[in-house]
Amino acid sequence: MKATHQLQGGLLAAVALLLASFASAEPLNLGDATPRWIEVVFETSPADLPGQRVTTWSHPMPGMLRPSARSGWLVVAIPPDVVERELIPEQNPVPGSFSPFVWVFDAASGHVVSADLEGAVHRRVPLGFLRPKVRAEVRFEMGTDRVAGFLEPRNLLGQRLYEFCEASTRKASCTLVPPAVYDRATGYVNAVGLVEARSKGIATRSFSSLGEARFLERTSHELMAVSAGPYSAESP
Repeated sequence: MKATHQLQGGLLAAVALLLASFASAEPLNLGDATPRWIEVVFETSPADLPGQRVTTWSHPMPGMLRPSARSGWLVVAIPPDVVERELIPEQNPVPGSFSPFVWVFDAASGHVVSADLEGAVHRRVPLGFLRPKVRAEVRFEMGTDRVAGFLEPRNLLGQRLYEFCEASTRKASCTLVPPAVYDRATGYVNAVGLVEARSKGIATRSFSSLGEARFLERTSHELMAVSAGPYSAESP
């Protein structure tokens, strides 16, 4: 019993330290194009609440910042292994299939030009008494240049989908989620868009809530639960 209390106390202390570090972290300086590791934390509301914002956050994940080949743009790339292991493990990613999660910022305006990610996931498809595992190719595309949203949920082959919709083709049931350009005071940004999935001749376009995040200068080295290794990303 004493050991259990000690373990709980240690976990609480670690969580408190992590929260304190997160609260005191400096937002990413878009005016500094020096290549470096930074930290990214993602909003992690439940999948059945795609429009919920600024509620729950992940632990910090490493991202490599470097200047783009285009003047005035910056690139932040989150390594593929971090994406699979830390960001989307509940989506059953196919190991080694994902690209880096690449964010491109316009440093002057704070707009997210693009936030792209692709790879493959495994899905269980109900077929009577069987639930075979099926591979689906997925591609995320997000940015802050348009308003996007989602329709009322529907079920497709055992998956709950929130179909993608836009203001320009708005339907009565479309819930719009406004984007937010980079906030230099907090590091907050909300890039909205879609995730396309293809498997066995079936294609879907769902709203992606993966683009809500905070970008921070890296301060919590001792708290990082992931190992970025020597990874670096080429600039678009």
